[in-house]
Amino acid sequence: MKRRFLSTLMALCLALSLLPTAAFAAGGDEAPVEEMPVEVQPMEEPLVEETAGPTASGNYFFANGTPITITATAPGDGEKVSFDGFSATGESAYISWDDNGTTKYVGVNGTSAYVFGGSDGREEAVTVPSTSINMTGGTIYRLFGGNYGEEGADTDSCSEVTGDVNISLSGDAVVKDLLHGAGARNTCVSGTVTMTFNSVDLSNASNKLYVNGGSWGNGNEGTRDIEGGSMDTDAVANKVIIKANDSKFYLLSAGGSGSTKVKDAEVTLTDCEVNVLYLGGINGEVVDSSITATGCLIESFSATNRGFVGEGHVDLNGCTVNKLNTGAANGCFTSDSGGTDGSGVTGSCVWDLDESTEVTDAQLTPLVIKNSGSYTNTYENLTVQKAGDPLKLEITSFVADEKNESETQNAFTVPEGSTLTLNGVIASVTKGSTFTNAGTIDMDISSSLTANEGSTFAQIGTVTGAGKENIFGDGVKTDYVARVGSTGYGTLQEAINNASSGATVTLLAGVAESVTIPETTTITLDLNGKKLVNNAEAQNSSTAENIRKHTITNHGKLTVIDTAGGIVDNVSHGRGALVNYGTATLKAGKFTRSAEKGSSPSVNGGNSWYVIDNHGTMTIDGATVTSDGKYSSLIRNIREKEDETGDLTVSRGNLSNGFIALKNDSGGTMKITGGTITSEDQAVQNWSEATISGGELTGKVYSWSAGEAPKNDTGNLTISGNAKINGEVAAIQYQYTDKKGQTFTPNKAATVTIQGGIVLGKVTTDARGFDEDDRPSPEAEVTVSNGQFKEPVNEKYLDKSLNAELKSAGNTEAPYSYYDTVEDALKAAKPGDNVTDLKATEENQVTLTLKYNDGVTADSKYTVTSGRKVTLPTPTRNGYDFRYWSNGSATYSGGATYTVIGSTTLTAQWSAKSQSGSSSSGGSTTYSPTLDVSDGGTIRVSPRTPEAGDKVTITPDPDSGYEVDQVTVTDRDGDEIRVTANRDGTYTFTQPRGRVTIEVTFVRETGETTFSDVSETYWAYDEIEWAYDNGYVNGTSASTFAPGASISRQQIWMILARLSGGSPADMAAAREWAMANDISDGTNPGNAVTRQQLAALLFRFAQANGYDSGDRAALTGFPDAGSVASYAVEALQWATASGVINGTSQGALNPAGTATRAQFAVMLYRFWNGL
Repeated sequence: MKRRFLSTLMALCLALSLLPTAAFAAGGDEAPVEEMPVEVQPMEEPLVEETAGPTASGNYFFANGTPITITATAPGDGEKVSFDGFSATGESAYISWDDNGTTKYVGVNGTSAYVFGGSDGREEAVTVPSTSINMTGGTIYRLFGGNYGEEGADTDSCSEVTGDVNISLSGDAVVKDLLHGAGARNTCVSGTVTMTFNSVDLSNASNKLYVNGGSWGNGNEGTRDIEGGSMDTDAVANKVIIKANDSKFYLLSAGGSGSTKVKDAEVTLTDCEVNVLYLGGINGEVVDSSITATGCLIESFSATNRGFVGEGHVDLNGCTVNKLNTGAANGCFTSDSGGTDGSGVTGSCVWDLDESTEVTDAQLTPLVIKNSGSYTNTYENLTVQKAGDPLKLEITSFVADEKNESETQNAFTVPEGSTLTLNGVIASVTKGSTFTNAGTIDMDISSSLTANEGSTFAQIGTVTGAGKENIFGDGVKTDYVARVGSTGYGTLQEAINNASSGATVTLLAGVAESVTIPETTTITLDLNGKKLVNNAEAQNSSTAENIRKHTITNHGKLTVIDTAGGIVDNVSHGRGALVNYGTATLKAGKFTRSAEKGSSPSVNGGNSWYVIDNHGTMTIDGATVTSDGKYSSLIRNIREKEDETGDLTVSRGNLSNGFIALKNDSGGTMKITGGTITSEDQAVQNWSEATISGGELTGKVYSWSAGEAPKNDTGNLTISGNAKINGEVAAIQYQYTDKKGQTFTPNKAATVTIQGGIVLGKVTTDARGFDEDDRPSPEAEVTVSNGQFKEPVNEKYLDKSLNAELKSAGNTEAPYSYYDTVEDALKAAKPGDNVTDLKATEENQVTLTLKYNDGVTADSKYTVTSGRKVTLPTPTRNGYDFRYWSNGSATYSGGATYTVIGSTTLTAQWSAKSQSGSSSSGGSTTYSPTLDVSDGGTIRVSPRTPEAGDKVTITPDPDSGYEVDQVTVTDRDGDEIRVTANRDGTYTFTQPRGRVTIEVTFVRETGETTFSDVSETYWAYDEIEWAYDNGYVNGTSASTFAPGASISRQQIWMILARLSGGSPADMAAAREWAMANDISDGTNPGNAVTRQQLAALLFRFAQANGYDSGDRAALTGFPDAGSVASYAVEALQWATASGVINGTSQGALNPAGTATRAQFAVMLYRFWNGL
């Protein structure tokens, strides 16, 4: 079309060769320069779209987005123009527009002119930014606000107005045939279509003008989803706003026609007269529509003609309506030529009438769907409310096709899930009509519903509201037991027999009936809060077998649902609430045996059986199954025949019983993934294949093997996932003797495999029915590879891969868990947890105890083999900093690797956090002290943040073997503050203004010397006392130390082992420890140690335990450095740098000299306290 248009302007292009060629391009495309006989020079002006000005041809005038004005007379100062090929010229109206300051116009014929605010897109889609039409007079045949789109069927693109469409009619303006806001055919408006009418008369009955907000379609714009009540189309108007004041219309609607759509429509009418008014459209779809009319006279008002309204709202104020249809208009299918069609409100609609609005004839018309001659007529969430005098509303014959009386509809339904709300409405069902409520009717106290003589009101749904009792008339029918869709039935079995595949059968009343679902039937049974029981009275064992029935026997596919309170009960001996041979899914409802009399495993009381007996495939996914009986199991799952499946899954729900909740019998397969299962005896009794991976079970969980049974009678049970079992778990071999005296002994082992979950009872195996000295062969088997347990699991049941036990302090419910390695258990351990190496023997087992010393956390005990390396934790404590772990003589940092040689205890040492500065609140200032506390103890300060003038108490807490040496407090200027020592061991002072520093030092306790040969003045006295107090070095007798004597290699090994926390039993064990930790090669154990050998042993010990700082000092300052053995050079460099060795009194190393016991004590002290 663009190329053809340019060809017609070729002469003009030649004459105006100075203009840019793009002046004639459309949609931003380049102009077809190749068609021009002359070269045209480009210019810098922007491209002008083809829609720059109006065009016209035939009977069609296109404003191309240029704002136009339509008047009865030609503009006095205008310039008349003509368009070649435009045949609809005349003097009925004049269209004018501005062209660069010049008013131009053309006169048109009122009986043939089509006027478009947009462009011509019949052959190729076009786009305009916006349109505007202002008509104050004259007569136009057809007027369209937007574009004229393509006529083809199901086109992929529309001719678009990207912005808004504005149409205004006032005064004597007349449109004779069609007025559509959005345009024609496959056109769309992305902005808002606004149509304004002021004091116009468009009601001429001979013209029958259709005024529509949407597009003028012909059905080819898209496809119609009749069942879904929607249009799949590109011909969409995003929003339509219609405002009319003091105007008259023959027909007015918010929507369009054909297969077009309006997403959102708002219509406001004031003091208007309308012959035909639609909330929707002539056809098509309006997704959301509202009409507010005030002071209007409306001859006929319907939701829609032959199309759909999704959501609607009508507000009538002071109006007079002669005919009101709440849904489709009568006669909507008169012009229908197809076999499938639909009309009405698909979502919901509210009709709100004020007290001054008067309605002569109101009919509750439906959403009507026609499918190959078959009709369904429903009311979808419809509200009709009238203030003041009630509205009389009829449910009566609906004329679908005025030309075919046989198409008239007389059956109407409120479907399941929908609500008909009547407020201030007197409704009546007329003779010959049937009204079925399968959903909900809600009526206020002023409303009523009457089924007149010759009519039927079938009540199979719910009636609510204050007026729910206001249902009258001979045609009311309520004696239904069940319904399928919108059809009620007198018995549940009748409803089941008439249900189509996949249908829902809803119980409408409590009933005593036994029913069977045939093999070919698939249904959902909705208990709907009602009770289904097999018989009105209990039937014990004396009642004939053939009279006693199961409540539900299922051979088909059954799903049971319920709103709340629905029950399936059985009251007959030897019969169940549900026996399943097909496929059953129980999503809700309660299944029970209310007449159960079983009082013990041996007394059935004359009335007992399973509540559910499953031979097929069953899933319990939310239902409740319960019985108080103690004779029969609650649920039996069994595969008795080859064509049965015996497959039971419990995923949700509540199961409770006094004996056995779930009996997985011969050949059955059972899976428990969730739910709550409770029994006074066995929650699960398994004789076949069962898994428990979820849910909470209270009661014993047993897997059995009995008699010379085939494979499927031997219980194999697996527990995993997040299953929780509040009871004993056991595998049991069962030997029994029948009534003939024949004894049956199991030939296969019952098994329980625990791979996860929580078990709060004992895990064990058992043998029942055997003599005391006669053990079964094979024996029952239990294997534990994972999980959490309340009691420790016997090691014989643990999988061979498990080597460590963790007892959690935090998980008091199920503290025991097991790990492949001790390392894994230690990594998982939290403060207070205990870890045990299950492979440790009495001979090599040692215990490391960690005391957290925080008044809260329990001690951790790691029972491991001697030589185990443990990474020490770094604990936390509110208000304190962790300092280190201490065994009373040595300290270890958090995160350090500690080698456990002998049983030992490490205690966490803390220091109170020093809070800097002062704080002020509420006018008072508090001061947090600075703490300077030496090794050997901790202190507490109270209050922690005193105010000036407060009495502050310091409570020292010395470590074992230490005492307080000095307590000093200085103020912020460094001046000492008076401190009072109290008899109870505390110290007090008065808080000055400003922050203070509290300094506390601890020293070893004084007393008599330990050894007679080591006086207090001896040069190594303190170091020898330290070594002795901590158990590293013993005396040579009860009273002597022999400080000048030598010390052997094996003595060094023993001392270093103790320093690591171990306690070797003898020198041989100490030698093994030294060799295992690469401290020594184990040779010459009795030889005296030289100074360089001692340095080497200490150096290797430091490296093995991560104590080597890496510092090295040159030995060149010592005169005998050249005599150091090569193996000891780095060791002495380390010892010198670390302060372990300072040289002899002569300033020499004396590397080959024998190390004395005193020298060793000093070197050991310097080494350990230098860490």
